[in-house]
This record gives sequence, C-alpha cells and structure tokens, in this order.
Amino acid sequence: MYRVYTAHKTGKQQLRIRCGENEWQVTTNNYGFFQLNGKQIKEGERITYYMNGGEQPVSIFSFEDEFYYADPKKLGVISDIDDTILHTNATNVVKKLRQTVGKTVHKRKNVIHMNDLYQQLQYLGAEFYYVSNSEMNLYYLIHHFLENKNFPLGPIYLKPLRRLNHLLYKRSKKVAKYLHKIEKIRKLLDLYPDKPYLFIGDSGQQDAYVYTHLAREYPEQVKGVYIRDIGKRIDFKEYERYRKQLEQLGIPFEVFDSARDIIGTLTKCASVWQQDLLDEGKGND
Repeated sequence: MYRVYTAHKTGKQQLRIRCGENEWQVTTNNYGFFQLNGKQIKEGERITYYMNGGEQPVSIFSFEDEFYYADPKKLGVISDIDDTILHTNATNVVKKLRQTVGKTVHKRKNVIHMNDLYQQLQYLGAEFYYVSNSEMNLYYLIHHFLENKNFPLGPIYLKPLRRLNHLLYKRSKKVAKYLHKIEKIRKLLDLYPDKPYLFIGDSGQQDAYVYTHLAREYPEQVKGVYIRDIGKRIDFKEYERYRKQLEQLGIPFEVFDSARDIIGTLTKCASVWQQDLLDEGKGND
C-alpha cells in the first residue's frame, strides 16, 4: 500500500478514445484523469485509447473497460465507504494511516452485516454508487475490498490523488472538505431526475450534514437518510434538527447501530419503491 502514495502522476496528456463508430479527444487534468460523456457507449463494446496522436492502443487502467450502466428505472443507493462499510478509523489520522498503508485488502475488516443489507437491496433491484472522501490512490484497494467482502459493485467516486505527506495535513473546514461529496452526489441526482435514491453513511465524517443538505435540495428523489452510529462525534441536537427538517419533507432520517436494525425496514421500502418504478415505466410505454 505504501507505493500507491509514492507513485508519480502524469497529467495534461492528450488522449484519443475510440468505441465502435464513435471517437473522442480528451485532455487529462493535473492528476491524470479525464471525464467523458459516454452516453453513446453500448454495453459490451470495446474501448481503445491512443496517446499523443499515436496509432498504437495503450492500456491506461487496470480495470480497463469496466463500466456501470445506470438504469433510471432502478433504485439507487449512494453509500459512503470509510466506517460505513469498511473499518478505517477515518476520524483518527494516525490510526487511519496505519490501517491504510499497513494492511492489505484481505486484512481489512468490513462493518458487520452491511454486506448482508446491501446484498438484499441489490436483490430487490437497487444499484450502488460509492462516494467517499478517500483519495483516488485507494481505488484498487476499495474495488478489491468490495469484491472480497461480497458488496455489490458500482461506480466509486473518490477525491484526487494525494502524496503520503498530504495525509498528515490539517483538514479543511466542513463546507470545503465535503464539497467533493456534495458535487459528486449532485451530479448523480441530476443525471436521472426521476430516479429515487437512498443515502447511507456514518456519524464520523458529517455524512448527516451532507445528506440532509442534498435531501432538502432534491426532496422528490431522496427516499431516506440512514446514518450508522460509530459511537462518537454525534451531536444529538444537531441530528434532531436534521431529522425534523427532513420529516417536514416526508423523508425518513434514522441513526442505526447495526445494519440488522434497518434491514427489515429498508428491504420492505425498497421493494415498494422498485415496484413503483416498474409501474411508472409500464405506464410510459
């Protein structure tokens, strides 16, 4: 794991991307990443990449051609990662660093019963989107963790690459720090305005603040906010304020200790929401 924080990034590269009869020209950012509107990409089509005007395809991802196709007629679950499904001690810099750098994916512990909950929701038709304040360096670890611990796979949205010494820097203020999550989730909500979502996070990193902010902005899409209590950092007055704000919009806000506490409620509600989506789809045909 040490190497993922010491690797050098290559930015500002010209890429030509070809898929079927479509072709795009993109430039990577300072971190070596790019964004592409790939609505023309069809499932199963092969994608090739060419760098700096070259004619020989290059491999730029270990998980090359791994795409997730969102279905507007399926419930979406937007989930945090650190201390929601993966034990990381995200609120303690020293412990998090020890966990992140010192442990392989097979030694990382999942939050008990969360994979059971997510599997049940996936069985009912839900799609999963993982949005975390972790850095892009950990993408492969997180992907392997999801596979290894039997969590549903889905897109993983992380912050830009960081160097090892950056992990020890003082964190920024709340609004700036969580702007990444707000921006990424807002894009997902805007992508399919009629698609309903569940928000699942934990009490360690102000997920309740982020989710309540977005639920008030998108009250028709957000079906519930569920926060795992990690045993500290809960301001009960603040959480009660969030609950009342969302209650006025008809959106449940619940704090839970174990996934077993909410699995019955969520699976029952998810089944109803999914059936409503299917019925709406039939009505529009």
